[in-house]
Amino acid sequence: MNPYSDESLMEKVKDGQLGQMSLLFERYHKELYHYFYRLSQDVNDSKDLCQQVFLRMIKYKNTFHRNKKFKVWMYRIAKNVWFDLYKKRQKDKKQLKNGIHESGISSNRGLGDSEETQKLEVAIKRLSEDQQELLIMHFYQNIKAPEIAEILQISPNNVRVRTHRAIKALRKEFKKINKERTNGK
Repeated sequence: MNPYSDESLMEKVKDGQLGQMSLLFERYHKELYHYFYRLSQDVNDSKDLCQQVFLRMIKYKNTFHRNKKFKVWMYRIAKNVWFDLYKKRQKDKKQLKNGIHESGISSNRGLGDSEETQKLEVAIKRLSEDQQELLIMHFYQNIKAPEIAEILQISPNNVRVRTHRAIKALRKEFKKINKERTNGK
């Protein structure tokens, strides 16, 4: 096994060499940040969530198994961190009754200047949380179906079916946005 592979570094972390986590952080913090940013559209949440993933990797280091891919294990933790935030916000919404104001996508968020990009981002945000997460993993994070299957704990065929359905829903939302903007809404 390559001594600098993700899996080897994580094994060293498991053995108490916590400093090795800094190498993993350097490799993956930007990728995780972008993953969370695409889900949350919030810079601060994305930074906090990214940090929580690395803290949980240290806390739950003994759940990592050498025969598993590090990236799959990391994204499973990231999914749980995101889900915990989502649950907390759903609870807050119920308690506040008025809900939390969800802002729309604007061009000043660094997502691209084109109107088409903005419409795509709005369309993605209109999808279910599961569909958003799947499309972000697949298209933005370039995670392959077998790895997504491991992260989500479903079969690769189920990943392909869900991806197809999410793309179909995305097309529908994109068309709605085009129609709304054409009609002046």
